[in-house]
Amino acid sequence: MKKIISLALLSLLFVPFMVLGQSDFMPAANEKVAEGLDAYNFSDQSLVGVVNTIGTYVIGLLVIVAVFYVLWAAYTFITAAGEAEKIALARNRIMYAGIGVIVALLARGIIALVLQVAQ
Repeated sequence: MKKIISLALLSLLFVPFMVLGQSDFMPAANEKVAEGLDAYNFSDQSLVGVVNTIGTYVIGLLVIVAVFYVLWAAYTFITAAGEAEKIALARNRIMYAGIGVIVALLARGIIALVLQVAQ
């Protein structure tokens, strides 16, 4: 049973990558720039555009890390086998992951506020 749960949790590690593949995570390529990797350079963007693009990448990365942290905490919680120390550790990890997501969302709001003031 432990192996099945471990395999199920391991397969959940790939869910954020599938979600990012479905969403518009990468900024749109500029028509002035050549196709390929050069389409995502910052040379033709204003400072506001660069900050917004970097903020999008950082927030996305923080959310992915938080999801992995929650999955790690869930694995620890399931395999704790009633040990109070492991259960407390897993609960703290889930709490810290939640705090991390809230901080990431607040950071995105602060970036949007600064960009609004800068324009």
